[in-house]
Amino acid sequence: DAVGGVGVASSPHAAVVASAPVLASPYAMGTPGEGGAAPEHSGAAAQDPSELLGREGPSGHEGHEAGEGGEAEMGGEADEMEHATEVDIGCGWMLLGGIIFTMTLFYLMNWKDDDIRRFSWSILNTTISIFTAVMVFSAVESYLLHVLTQRGNLRHGSPLFPVLPYVLFLFWFIAMRIALSWNSHAWRMDADQGLEEVVWTVADPLLAQFGDRVPVRSVRNPGAQKSVAVIAGMEVFVVKSQRNLERRRRRTRCWGTLYAHMTGFAAMKAGGVVQQSEAFRGSPWMSFLAVAINALVMLAVFQGYSLLFVPDRHNPKNKGRRESLKLRDEELADAEDDALSLCASFLLIQAIRFLITGTLPGPEGLEEPEVEMPDTCIAYLFGVGIVCAILAIGLLPYRRARWVEVLQNTLAMGFAWSFLSAARWFALGCENLVDIAGVNAVPDRVVGRVLLAIIVSIAALLLIFLLDRVEDSAYAAWGLEGAKSVLKMVQIIVNALSILIGFTWEHCFDGGLAAIASTTAHPFTMKMALTFLVTYCVVPAWRRHILVRHMALQRLRHEQMRAIESEESDAAS
Repeated sequence: DAVGGVGVASSPHAAVVASAPVLASPYAMGTPGEGGAAPEHSGAAAQDPSELLGREGPSGHEGHEAGEGGEAEMGGEADEMEHATEVDIGCGWMLLGGIIFTMTLFYLMNWKDDDIRRFSWSILNTTISIFTAVMVFSAVESYLLHVLTQRGNLRHGSPLFPVLPYVLFLFWFIAMRIALSWNSHAWRMDADQGLEEVVWTVADPLLAQFGDRVPVRSVRNPGAQKSVAVIAGMEVFVVKSQRNLERRRRRTRCWGTLYAHMTGFAAMKAGGVVQQSEAFRGSPWMSFLAVAINALVMLAVFQGYSLLFVPDRHNPKNKGRRESLKLRDEELADAEDDALSLCASFLLIQAIRFLITGTLPGPEGLEEPEVEMPDTCIAYLFGVGIVCAILAIGLLPYRRARWVEVLQNTLAMGFAWSFLSAARWFALGCENLVDIAGVNAVPDRVVGRVLLAIIVSIAALLLIFLLDRVEDSAYAAWGLEGAKSVLKMVQIIVNALSILIGFTWEHCFDGGLAAIASTTAHPFTMKMALTFLVTYCVVPAWRRHILVRHMALQRLRHEQMRAIESEESDAAS
């Protein structure tokens, strides 16, 4: 009761206020004339808040009022700091990291370099497709397992349980074929009607009418490829395009990519079950054999279905849908190659990790339980990723064969899987991640997953500047032919980086959805609902905006290469 009748012990902030003048306030210390000694009534001065926290005004009460305000302000700030939980700190870091990462993407996607923009949009496009496909696949798989185990009395020891992943693989594969046929309109006998029609469309991306059809009478120079049209009294850039074909190709690419990823994930699960069986988990070399067996099964399914159910587009009966069948077949080949490469690369890195550590990771790609790995194991796995990248680049001269392209994509994805696993190992062994700015950021928590995803994403986005420099140097040193080869190499690396980023962020959202669902009365139902809500929001925006820009930048690059070829041929002649 020494400070104005207020109990000091009743509040920790009152103790701070009472002791602060002894350390910092000139009012509690002696005047210079007294050599720093305390004045006669220093105790009374220390007890007066008006002397400690404010200055006395002419009325003699302003200092007391200021002291009360200052004390309240200090108490409020201290209360706020005292009650800041780990969730508050995590949200604060999330806000800061989110705005910085978002604006970094904004800078890169509007960079004053076509290559940087193309790489950035390509990474974002693949990242979104991977992220969405993993979420949908996990939700459907969880639902089927829930129904079969809860209502169908299916148990892990049941003989049918190892067969279930291959049934799921066949389901996604057939769904992929149906989606491609439906969106390409290959099932219609007159699918090509109006497909190759060339029309004028708005070419200004800043307008809401971007991509809309423009009447020919509005175009100033209808005979050119690009021109200007007057729309609502305003001059607008327009371009000739096969609008129907482009829209159909975009829809087919969208759903083909998603279903290809989900087919690959189902094959990964099936191959993981084979690797975990008693016949193959005994040694690392047997787990490598499981990779080959799973790849052969996938190839047999692909080829068998094509021979039995795929119509020949060269048949005269299919004249009215020949272009649609061609579009379907092109996207189907890319989808099958993508699914096979995704599965084979994952299982291959699983076997290599088994060889390095002596422990076969689980079907999800994690050791059970997760333990800190020696630095040598981390270095070996990083080295495996680098070797995969070098081998993928070395196969560039032989890329004409389809099997070489599949092998090249497998090695590029192996690079991504290796770096993802090695980065997680490194984070598990990093003691500084246990408490970063008041937040436990180990990788098995959502905060740690977000931190790892941000670090990987920033590193990958910065790497595209190096790739751009390599591409520009190749053109300066080796001309157009050398630049084409390097461009393919760079695209392979960009795809691998996209997969790496996509899986790191998918782990974040999967953990976040599980954490939110765990707080509800029906966590399984809530996770399903949240998954499809996010998918419903993401897929249309990705298809209509991100995929459109990605495909437009690819066409722009092809036009630039053709223009360079034309200039070189004219100079040579």
